Amino acid sequence: MEISGSFVRLLISDAAGEIVARRAEPVERQAGAVGIRQQVELILNDLKTQQYAFTAAGVGFGGPVDWKRGNVIRSHQIAGWEGFDMAEWLENLLRCPVLVENDANVSALAEAVQGAGKGYETVFCISINSGIGGGLVQQGRLYHGAVPGESEVGHLRLSPNGPTLEQVASGWAVLERVRQLVATDPHLAELKDRRGHELHGLVAALAENYAPATALLRELSQTLAFGLSHVVHLFHPELIIVGGELSDVLGEPLLEALRADLPGLVMEAFRPGLSVVGAQLGDEDAPLGALLMARNTLGNRYAQD
Repeated sequence: MEISGSFVRLLISDAAGEIVARRAEPVERQAGAVGIRQQVELILNDLKTQQYAFTAAGVGFGGPVDWKRGNVIRSHQIAGWEGFDMAEWLENLLRCPVLVENDANVSALAEAVQGAGKGYETVFCISINSGIGGGLVQQGRLYHGAVPGESEVGHLRLSPNGPTLEQVASGWAVLERVRQLVATDPHLAELKDRRGHELHGLVAALAENYAPATALLRELSQTLAFGLSHVVHLFHPELIIVGGELSDVLGEPLLEALRADLPGLVMEAFRPGLSVVGAQLGDEDAPLGALLMARNTLGNRYAQD
């Protein structure tokens, strides 16, 4: 299961690993943590009425967590999650053991094991959604530092007293920038009306090589590349995977821009073999990773018992 600042997504697999049920619902940010928990309870109660029996569960949460204890540290987008015991709550609902991880971590695990990073030893995945998260996977295992142990690339500051990467380059931040452009640019406003959404209007403008759109993309790419340059210098991953809702929308133009901008920001010795690719698993990467975590960790533990 994924619980983020934008969606609740859930996948159920059978003993053979085949997906037998899936649910995805947008969350109401204004409802806060209490409202989202009520939404999750309704989904789970509905699934239980369909005679699903749960043996293990994993959840990827949109914020830092104490993954050892299963507690939420906080959410940077939704009020009311601070200190919440996610594992105990879900164990009471599902009557099975539950593991809790950061959502970007489980997204990275899924992409590294089953997606674009399959076959690589060291993979870093950046997820650009309502916020920006990251996860480092080495030999199929998540890297953890001290609790909370996420690779919080989105909270890197762009200068000592400046904004964070997430404040400038997250999906919500870019959407706000596009809306400001649309409000003053008749052509972008027309593309937005024709395409139905500001970001899809931006994609159309990029296809036209429209200068205000290409300038925004270049600024976004340079900012993201600056953040990723720290990842390269600290971990030197074989592969950087770019995923999340914003990456899905902007697609290859964003990847091409990052491939052009990132090498100039890293030491020369690290440039050969530096590879940036798009995620392959789409918006189910986090729940797939949570499911993989539950099957591999909890399933193996109880099989040994």
